[in-house]
Amino acid sequence: MKIPLKSQELRQYWNISMERLPSYHEAPSTLIYRQEEINIIKKYLSPLEGKLFLKTDLWNEVKNTRILNWSMTQGASAFVFDVSDRVTQQARENLLEHVPSPCLCIADIRWLPYQDKSFDCLYSMGTAEHTPDYKLAFQELYRVLKPGGKAIIGVPNKFDPFLRPLLVWVLQKTKVYSFGYEKSFSRLELSALLSQVGFEILDHSSLLFMPGLLRMLDLFLYTRAPSLNFVTRWLVNLFHRLYTKYKFIQRHGYLLFLAVRRPLSSPSQKN
Repeated sequence: MKIPLKSQELRQYWNISMERLPSYHEAPSTLIYRQEEINIIKKYLSPLEGKLFLKTDLWNEVKNTRILNWSMTQGASAFVFDVSDRVTQQARENLLEHVPSPCLCIADIRWLPYQDKSFDCLYSMGTAEHTPDYKLAFQELYRVLKPGGKAIIGVPNKFDPFLRPLLVWVLQKTKVYSFGYEKSFSRLELSALLSQVGFEILDHSSLLFMPGLLRMLDLFLYTRAPSLNFVTRWLVNLFHRLYTKYKFIQRHGYLLFLAVRRPLSSPSQKN
């Protein structure tokens, strides 16, 4: 599989994906995902009121969990970018009543158009892993965060107990995976990378403790046979109850994340 290195290639890929894939905002697994995202933002980044808040990529606003709208209801001054011009345009149309258009822009996570030390907090879930230049992406997130600012940075979990990385690898080889190049990380790998960039690690956990196949089936039924979604809804809720009840399970979802902070005095970055 060809790995896209340039912004133009990434833009073209996500433009095509945007046209091909349906929206799944109200799918049972998406609603669970959204609630888990809100919970961790409240835990690690709140209060958002009056803060400059950066969210990476607009895919969720067009197709998935719609976190940006929620952040605005919390009083944040929200900014967001996406590498795809079509995704950005669709998000503008969807968010016109809630987010000023200038707060949305077309940009590559590896080269952000924001000034140094601009944002009080940022949220990046499932963005950096779609480019092989993920360390450059992490460096950019560090650069635009204010000293003392906090961030949540999430990526696919290499040690997902339901073997999602293996499932993605198989789907990529058969050319039926719709989300392009994707790298998974262990907690130690992600911690080491973010520490090298300069972040202070505050905590770690995960989202979406459920089989990847269940999530895919849930989205398929939501878009193709919604009357059958009761089957996946029951299973999705079962896994979510396990996730909320047992703390050790909360560290084994298929999206790993670290809560981090930019120190008030910035250490020298390592190469």
